[in-house]
Amino acid sequence: MMMRLHLTLVALVATASPALAAGGGWSFGIEGYYILDFVIFVGLIWFFVKGPARKFLEERHDRIKEDMESATRLKEAAEAELATYEAKRAGLAGEVAELRAGFQTDGVNEQQRLMNEASAAAAKMRGATDVQLEQQAAQVRSELEIELIDQVLTSTEEKVRAKMTSVTQRQLFEAYVAELEKLENLDQFAA
Repeated sequence: MMMRLHLTLVALVATASPALAAGGGWSFGIEGYYILDFVIFVGLIWFFVKGPARKFLEERHDRIKEDMESATRLKEAAEAELATYEAKRAGLAGEVAELRAGFQTDGVNEQQRLMNEASAAAAKMRGATDVQLEQQAAQVRSELEIELIDQVLTSTEEKVRAKMTSVTQRQLFEAYVAELEKLENLDQFAA
């Protein structure tokens, strides 16, 4: 400590040297009192501030040391956690690849299943359509046959009526009656 005080005094004297060299001389009555006042001022400050300043600086030193140790511990913990996350991240790429492969396999299987279901549904629909078409064709055939028979009967009836006269009608009536009589005769022999 004393060494610092001596160095401070030397520095003061050294800074006063250019002023002395410039002329005008050095007078203890002026400059000496300034220097003496300054030395007394520094000494008083040193006397009163020395203890609290030392205590403050030691506490600050301890606090900074604790903060640095705490920061070192936190840094080590963070590095350990980072290593854990890095390991998980490295494993994550493999998991993502597995998931993608699984999804792709599931997608292909689902596509095949849907295609099979669609083929089965299409075959079923074709079968149902074929049956329905056959039923409709049979119904149309039946309707056409009925209509054709109706037209033939109507046409035949019109032709017969056109050709029928009272004489022809009488001849048909007599032929019918003769047929009935033959049937009656046959019934009598059979009984």
